[in-house]
Amino acid sequence: MVLNKFYDKFIFSNNLRYKENNFYLLNTPFVMLPVRLLGSLLRNETPQFVQSLYDSVKKTTLENLTKEFLQEGEMDPKKMLEFFETYFTASGFGFLQNIDFDLEQKHAMVTLTNNPLVGRMDFFSELPIDHIMRGVLAGLFSKAMKTSLECVETQCSVFKKFNACRFMIKPLGEFDIENKETRRQLNFEKVLVSFA
Repeated sequence: MVLNKFYDKFIFSNNLRYKENNFYLLNTPFVMLPVRLLGSLLRNETPQFVQSLYDSVKKTTLENLTKEFLQEGEMDPKKMLEFFETYFTASGFGFLQNIDFDLEQKHAMVTLTNNPLVGRMDFFSELPIDHIMRGVLAGLFSKAMKTSLECVETQCSVFKKFNACRFMIKPLGEFDIENKETRRQLNFEKVLVSFA
């Protein structure tokens, strides 16, 4: 069986299995599903739902996903991020690429080309909508940089003029609170209270 270079390694080492009607990658269960099911979550643009979805995905990524895939002990932040960049790309999330990473400043800029969640939507939004990937990136980079970071989607490919989604990751206090879209995505009042 040949899937792609990333998954082939796990297939041949018997770390990708199907047992008891479930798929497992490194003993972590996962499912395959049509992107429209996940994409349907992105239709709801109410601020409360957007913040709740983002917070939930960030927390799960930070507390569970990184622990399930990574072995105990310290891992070089760049290697950890490269692993997850490869994992999400190989898993069909589009081409995830870290285009700017500054460990010292705790900043990153990430692009996602061919994003299936927004690229195949049957609706149009005038706002960036990939709050699932925002939460994933905030969790991954918070884990890698050992500090709480937030993520804002600064460019969304749901607007047909862009060929990629772009995400900015950095500490909350470094985002422009005056920017209306940043405030919509981060909900500063709630985030400031929760990390105080």
